[in-house]
Amino acid sequence: MSDKEVGHDELIRRMEGDHELLAAPSATALPLTVSAPLLLNTGDLQWENVEHLVAWLARRVEGWEETWLYGERGQNQHGIDVVGVTGQNAVVFQAKRLKKFTQVDLEHAVDRYARGKRPFGARRLVVVTTHDANRTEISEKLFELRATYSDLQIELWNRKQLSDLLRPHPDIVTAFFGAATTQLFCPAPPAPALSPAEANEGPDAQALLRGPVAHLGLDGDLAAADQARQEHPATAATAYGRIAEQLEQTLYRPYARTLRAQQASALHAAGDSDAAVRVDLARMARDLVEDRAFEARATLIRLAEKHVEADDALIRTVNTLGSLAEFEFEHHVTLDDVAAHFDAQLDDDPSVLRAATLFAEHALAERRTELVTQRAQRFTAITETSGTSDLDTARLQACLADADLTGDAWRELHRTARHTYPIPIRGLLAARRARFLATTADMHGAVDGYYDAVELALAARTHQDAGEWLAAQRLVLSRTPQALKDPERIFSAHGFEQVLRQASRDSVLPALQDTRASAMFELVREKFHDARQHLLQYRRRAVAMGSWGHQCEAEQLLARLHMKVGNTATAMTHLMNSGVAESAKAVRTFIPDLPTQALAWPAPQDLASRPTWERTCAFAITERMADALTDSSARTWIDAALREVATEAARETSLIALPDAAWGALAKLAPAATPSQAQRVASLADPAAATARFTTMRAQTWALAAVSEAHDTLAAGAVNRLTQAALSNSDLITTVVTHGEKLFSGHPRIVAKACTAPARQGSLDAVRLLLLAGADPVACREVISGRLSRVPGAEAGDRPQLGPAELVLLGEQVLPPTVLTPLASRLAAQVQEPTGQGEQRWVLDAMTVAALALPRDEQQPYVDIAMRAARGELTADEGDELTRDHPLDRFRFRTGPSLLPQQGLVSAARLAGTDPDTADSIVTLALTQLRHSVDAQARLIARALNRIAPDLLPSLTTLAVHHQPWIRCLATSLGNADSTGLSLCRNLLADDPDWRVRVNLARNLPDGHSLLARMRQDANRQVRQAARRTARLPDPNAA
Repeated sequence: MSDKEVGHDELIRRMEGDHELLAAPSATALPLTVSAPLLLNTGDLQWENVEHLVAWLARRVEGWEETWLYGERGQNQHGIDVVGVTGQNAVVFQAKRLKKFTQVDLEHAVDRYARGKRPFGARRLVVVTTHDANRTEISEKLFELRATYSDLQIELWNRKQLSDLLRPHPDIVTAFFGAATTQLFCPAPPAPALSPAEANEGPDAQALLRGPVAHLGLDGDLAAADQARQEHPATAATAYGRIAEQLEQTLYRPYARTLRAQQASALHAAGDSDAAVRVDLARMARDLVEDRAFEARATLIRLAEKHVEADDALIRTVNTLGSLAEFEFEHHVTLDDVAAHFDAQLDDDPSVLRAATLFAEHALAERRTELVTQRAQRFTAITETSGTSDLDTARLQACLADADLTGDAWRELHRTARHTYPIPIRGLLAARRARFLATTADMHGAVDGYYDAVELALAARTHQDAGEWLAAQRLVLSRTPQALKDPERIFSAHGFEQVLRQASRDSVLPALQDTRASAMFELVREKFHDARQHLLQYRRRAVAMGSWGHQCEAEQLLARLHMKVGNTATAMTHLMNSGVAESAKAVRTFIPDLPTQALAWPAPQDLASRPTWERTCAFAITERMADALTDSSARTWIDAALREVATEAARETSLIALPDAAWGALAKLAPAATPSQAQRVASLADPAAATARFTTMRAQTWALAAVSEAHDTLAAGAVNRLTQAALSNSDLITTVVTHGEKLFSGHPRIVAKACTAPARQGSLDAVRLLLLAGADPVACREVISGRLSRVPGAEAGDRPQLGPAELVLLGEQVLPPTVLTPLASRLAAQVQEPTGQGEQRWVLDAMTVAALALPRDEQQPYVDIAMRAARGELTADEGDELTRDHPLDRFRFRTGPSLLPQQGLVSAARLAGTDPDTADSIVTLALTQLRHSVDAQARLIARALNRIAPDLLPSLTTLAVHHQPWIRCLATSLGNADSTGLSLCRNLLADDPDWRVRVNLARNLPDGHSLLARMRQDANRQVRQAARRTARLPDPNAA
């Protein structure tokens, strides 16, 4: 029911989770005095508490998702006190607390609603009375009213009905009638499986010394069974089974497995194959649940090798369980292979319910929902015909509900489970529903659902489950805007999780092995096949338990595993499912290098329905991997990103930067866009939008520049829009300059028309844009020269403020020597006197520009300063060395390494000219620094070496096989080798694992070279584009 439909009547008041009528009542009824009461003393409740009780019954027993109060006292309530609503369905309740309840009272209550306007269109009316109301006249009147109002479902809840409804709910009974009444009236919940109470004692040291069998006094029985095994195997099998059964009722259940194997072997020896296979079947099912796929697979292989003859129904289930074991054990086996075996089973096969449950849970964990929906009728039939286990039946029903994305199946199961299953299983179903709501982005519903699950787990004393579900709820909260508004709520929940985990290890689905710990151990040992098996089991159990946090962690660990073994596309899918990365920078920690093979990784068809964080992560991955995607895959992601940014929701400010990630993906994918896609990107991008966040405007600026550069028909309009955006918002100038160089250089007139006037008025942003486009150098020179003539060279309006060094670098291409030469000595002094602002590198670069304007014989002092910087003799600014990056530091941060020595090499190389001695010193220093350089340092070193005469550099072969990619990039531009050596090096570089090397080679190869044809088929899109440009071929994606 929509808020609009409800809002027509001011009498309606919605009861939220913290409404006073859903809170505990202010007073309780008097305690019972009977030792074994059949009925509650509902007549002792106060009037206010009766209305409380009806609200709790509607919400927590009936399972209605929303509960509404109707009217204030004294108003015409049309015979309604409380309304329960789920979707478009509604039920109305009328509460009566009368000392005497007669047929007249019943008739009056029904007539008031049935003859009134019937708000909500409810077809079910429940009259609730605290009276016994069991006289024959009342029953006859109820039958008569049902005939009169045949379109209504009329129910009467009297004292007996209320007592029957409340008996399975000790928490509600305690709230309204007190703890003393609960102890007398409500049966104690059954002890959870595998709790210490089942063994009558905790683990005993004697069990370790003598063995569990001897400790339990069963060693004589075991010896007798062993003795009888040769001559009387059937008798021995019976004894083994009896001993195993007794062990399974205690804490020593794992030891029963060996006895079950002996029982099966004895039955095979006795010729009772059907009974033997039944035991093997039970062992296989238990092995699969307890993360022992190897043992389950071994049982399958043993039965196959011995050609065991057994009933077809047993063999079919063995094959299905065996295929599940193969799926976990062998990476090439898929769920489709499992499905083929399952589809051959009949609905009444032995253990088919367990097989169906495990298969469905794996399918949901793999996001293969279609495998469940295609078999929905079969699964439903199995729950009806083979439902011998409440737990397995509930788990399979939960899988069916998960596959119904409308949520209708979960609404129905949530309502009926309250009357069908015991408290521990109801807690499990509440958690499964909360997980479903989290995966469908209903965060408030997920938080409330996990609250219900935790409450039920506490009532059932399954404290481990309560801790897991509280952790899942905390993760849900952390991914909502509430995380910033109320962080204390999240932190405080963590402490209670620890309390619950220490309370006991009891669970509705007990795990004998910590699959997560096993997976982590195998990952460290790089036994990836075993790690995969444990992680698949960890993820399946997380789905089965509704532990959404553990499921996300399992996906993250699977992503790391598949990256280690080179399955990049699979790793990307797992990373997307985890939703842990919000930016391409975060994705880089998982995927540091682009693959050498093109990736066919299209956008999932259900992407739009996934939660915000999964979509954000998906677009962040796409941005990072864009150049490695095939064109067809890239276009599916472009369509998905366009749908995302076109929605109004994507324009709202949110905790997670979904629109930023989508625009970033569009920017990186722009070269693969079709003309129609490019046109749509350009029409949706609005860098000057007043309501957008800065990060979104920056991403839109990048996307508009990228798509217009790739599609010439959009270029002129984009240059005009980007120019206006940069002039109106100084924060965008850096983004425009970074991503718009090629675009702006092709349209100098448009830029000159927009920027010349503001540049002459002193706007440095306009000057930057003119320089970017190569337009009106005179105006640029005048503005920059004027700024440099004023001391100290910066004005308050500059963003950021520019000093002499920045102005020199800005005007390098337009400033005359008469302006530059006086600044050389001033900048040299500044290089040698650190300011603490982290700008020394830029000052050194500016000094080099100014010194190059001097006559050659006056440049040597500046060469010496540059060499001193290269040798590390100049003290670096504090800002250049601000870092704390030791692996054991608790809080690590890094602004990057100091690049002053490498900038010294570049400056010295620029100033050295043809001096062989200086060049030799530069090469020696460069090779020394390369030993321990990081990427940014190596890039500057390569720039320095690129300015040295090729005959003074190491051999081309040495550079072509260097461990630093930037040095191999340098090798692509050199030709200082004979024809044979040059051909060998170019072929070697054409297969380089680093895409940057291949791009530089494609740019530097002569037109018509045979390698260009090969590089036009490269897996990386940038390499293909560079090869096409060098060969002067048109871009197939351009308009």
